[in-house]
Amino acid sequence: MSPQEAADDADATELYNAEITRSKLKKKGASPGKIESEILKGRIKRLRTATIYRHMQDFQRICKFLVNKGHLSTNIMEDHIWDTAELARRQILEEDNERQTWCGKLDGLFRSQIFRDKLEDVGDPLFWAPLIAVHMGLRSEEVLQLYLADIEVIDDIPCIVLRQGPGQSLKSMASRRTIPIHDNLLKLGFMELVAMLERAGEPRLFPWLERSESKKTYTETFSKRFTKYRKDYGIYDAQRDFHSFRTTFNHLLIQTECPDTQRRALMGHVERDVGITNYNPGGFALALLRKRVNSVRVDISMIRPPFAEIRLASVTDLVSRRVITTA
Repeated sequence: MSPQEAADDADATELYNAEITRSKLKKKGASPGKIESEILKGRIKRLRTATIYRHMQDFQRICKFLVNKGHLSTNIMEDHIWDTAELARRQILEEDNERQTWCGKLDGLFRSQIFRDKLEDVGDPLFWAPLIAVHMGLRSEEVLQLYLADIEVIDDIPCIVLRQGPGQSLKSMASRRTIPIHDNLLKLGFMELVAMLERAGEPRLFPWLERSESKKTYTETFSKRFTKYRKDYGIYDAQRDFHSFRTTFNHLLIQTECPDTQRRALMGHVERDVGITNYNPGGFALALLRKRVNSVRVDISMIRPPFAEIRLASVTDLVSRRVITTA
């Protein structure tokens, strides 16, 4: 379908669903308020203003290029791209759905089953990935694609070293960084997990996680499971997704008054301070970064440590447990 046909089809489907919902609820004697609320829940999601405008800008860049090369006489997008006033008007009318932090909501997550019950698989990414992200600010793919070789002890400090490697991709040059592992993760047995996997001959931190068929990423596969888990346990919030853990870490660093230069180093953001890029090319000392990471306070008292009652598994134990889990 063309964009207009797709929009018309969505409008028609939305109207049809609304009439069915209204009819069913009226028969049940529902209030006008409840009827309206349920109809609004059934609306079909549309492209955000920022997304549409970004596509407009992309088309305009192409048009300007063609004009410069003499293939077009005028920029045909000039009369179609929104001006500043129109863009602002549409943004004002748009519903608020900005990503929120997990601050004040982590207790609900950490009191759900995966964090409270005995794990069948002590290396379950559904347990470890959110904890790593909220304690260290890693992006989802950065966490899920980790090799055991990326976990190093440098100057007696356990660290995760993020780098471009076989089967690994990073967002930018700034994403290449070394982050000390938060003490909370160490208390929960993170290094025990690494040792167990090494003895089992596994190369990756989450060896049983597979890439998606479409995007070929671990994130796409994991996100579906994480979303389903939150919905199953009544803790789903569209504005608090996995990336919100990274947002939370950044927010908590700011709350601790961490200098922006050190915060950017931990987050993998581009550094534009000449005093840092030119006069501190080796980066910050790991001892200092460890202090900054551990300044982020997260209550894990309600979480059951995976290795609390489990001996370090042998290769046979690891494989047999995995077979039981997937059966």
